[in-house]
Amino acid sequence: MNSNIIAVMSGKGGSGKTSICVTIAKILALQNKKVLLIDSDSGTGGMTYYLGLNIVQNKKVGLLDLAKDESLTIKDITQKFLRDENINFIGIGNHRQYSRNNKKALTLSIKRILEKVENSYDYIIMDCRGGLDDETVEITKLVNDIVFIVEPDTTSFQATQYLSDTLSDYKIAHKIKGFIINKVFDDPVAVARNGAGVFGGMYLDAIPFDIEAMRSFLIGCIANEKSLYFSHVWKAISKAYPNEIKETPYKTLNSKEYNKITTLNPNAQLGNLIIGFISMILISLLLYSEYFAPLEILSYKIILYSLFVIVLLNVSNFFKDNLGYVIKRIFQLLAEITKN
Repeated sequence: MNSNIIAVMSGKGGSGKTSICVTIAKILALQNKKVLLIDSDSGTGGMTYYLGLNIVQNKKVGLLDLAKDESLTIKDITQKFLRDENINFIGIGNHRQYSRNNKKALTLSIKRILEKVENSYDYIIMDCRGGLDDETVEITKLVNDIVFIVEPDTTSFQATQYLSDTLSDYKIAHKIKGFIINKVFDDPVAVARNGAGVFGGMYLDAIPFDIEAMRSFLIGCIANEKSLYFSHVWKAISKAYPNEIKETPYKTLNSKEYNKITTLNPNAQLGNLIIGFISMILISLLLYSEYFAPLEILSYKIILYSLFVIVLLNVSNFFKDNLGYVIKRIFQLLAEITKN
């Protein structure tokens, strides 16, 4: 088999492309595709550090070491995912001692790897550095497809447009498969329409801002398979390769639903629900006393003051977070007691 080699790029850093790369690899692995992830960002080595927290064991040896040490083999720098046998990973290696004067070292290592392993994987995904430099341009010459990760702000949009224009200057724009809008809070239609006009590739999908997915990334884990983040990445990559990748079985948002996304974490959401429920009960008591059975003045004041306090507490995410945590722990303890 010949590998489909994909470069994931962004006009600037911080777009979330590293997490998206890993999520794409996981989606492909779920469909029994063999995947090789390559961290080709010699500037930060973000994917190497991310995966090194929980997902791979060795982050010390990688691409740049292969360029310096001829005794190393590709097998020496290839690591398996600890919990997924379908995914392998090659980290950046010791990028702190990497000499920028030797600009061809990285691309020569990548070329050497691709020549050796391109028949061993269904997909090879390269996480490129944010922006564009000589190394990244050389990498794009080695791949089949390019996918842009864009944020829905003016700076990211313009940076991606510059990226697209520069690739066009190098006669590489035909490789642009499409673009994914990441960290979306609102209706993405306008950004998608404008992007399709200037980026040179099709609009793949918009990934909603998902605080739990971000938390997973920060602790070195992959987003939950049933999360909105995961399902929208799945939707995007299946649109890019409809004949090879099945559509996501999980829920995705339509364009009008993005602005309904909450940035609260699950504990805070549960706390918010509890506060809403208590508020509804208090308001119901007030209405009942008004129309059916008047309460004593003391009881009426207690309910009114309680409602006032609830309204004040509803402003505090800290309170809602802790309330949600306590309620969740109570249910967990009850479940354990019931089992025993």
